[in-house]
Amino acid sequence: MMAENKIIEEKIAQLETIFAKTQQLNEIIEDIEEAILVGKASNYVSQPISTLILGLSGVGKTSLMEHFKSKYPQTVHRDDEKEQEIIPIVSTTLTDDKNPRAAPGKMLRDIGDPLKGEKGIRSVLGDRYVGLIKDLKTQCIFIDEFQHAFSVSNDNQKAGAADWIKNLINQSKIPVVLFGMPWCLDIIKRSSELNNRFDNIHHIDTFGREEESFAEWIELLRQIDEQLPFDNKANLDDPQFALRLMTLTGGNLSKLMKKVIKPAARKAIFANENSLGVHRLLAAARKHLGVPEEYNPLSNNIAIDTLQVKHFLTEEEDTFFKDRKKTRVYFTLSDEADLSKVFR
Repeated sequence: MMAENKIIEEKIAQLETIFAKTQQLNEIIEDIEEAILVGKASNYVSQPISTLILGLSGVGKTSLMEHFKSKYPQTVHRDDEKEQEIIPIVSTTLTDDKNPRAAPGKMLRDIGDPLKGEKGIRSVLGDRYVGLIKDLKTQCIFIDEFQHAFSVSNDNQKAGAADWIKNLINQSKIPVVLFGMPWCLDIIKRSSELNNRFDNIHHIDTFGREEESFAEWIELLRQIDEQLPFDNKANLDDPQFALRLMTLTGGNLSKLMKKVIKPAARKAIFANENSLGVHRLLAAARKHLGVPEEYNPLSNNIAIDTLQVKHFLTEEEDTFFKDRKKTRVYFTLSDEADLSKVFR
């Protein structure tokens, strides 16, 4: 029994480390790796190479951040006098808080600030943050959901938030990677000084039926299938089945992995199955996306030529997202967990 549990644990661990890379993702990774190497080689004395990554919810921004945290793990350096904690990658996910001190306060708490992100105005908190990450030998700063730093009421406050990020880059001399929604580019561009700090700007889109995008989707599914902890492949990258998966998830990577592939694979692992069956995927979609089998695009009872890919937006995305592609159909969901109405 213990040996069986060990195998299950190993397979679950393998499942949770799946990381599939598109050509664009490889380019982003190369840009960040280059920034880290240049910063380290220059001993952090010149302006760093910083990166802006924009995309709607679920396109893989957070997974990319987790990839770097895994590649550059936290360690403890010991010498004769003391132990020194080393955190090469520090990361923060900002919350929607209009207080000007909220963002630097959250970042301080995430690196264990003894004062818990309190005691001081924003500039004081920023200075303390820079001092702490220097002590931690940090090589890159990742800030997710950075649009929340600008969720303030007037232009002066937005300008203040822009200055805070600019000062963080200027003072730390450490590469910064910002992840945010597509419309945040307008905020960055309002400040020419801040805009000039970002050498690399990447837009990650959901996958669609356009030829190049669909080819990347198929390649992504092939890599996922390769990394699944099963003896037999599920043939996720079969073009027709790939289209069914895209229809179900709207080409959204987060929905694909968190709502369909991973929960289905976990059930198959616990059942000691040697492949990821369609029945597991159908069950996962019913439980986690609210799509019953009779409406599920994965079901062979639904003709392939009747499928239409719709790209799902949250209500916030529907309000602010202006760069919609004319070739795509968009559908706004008030409740992400209920897609049944889309496919009825």
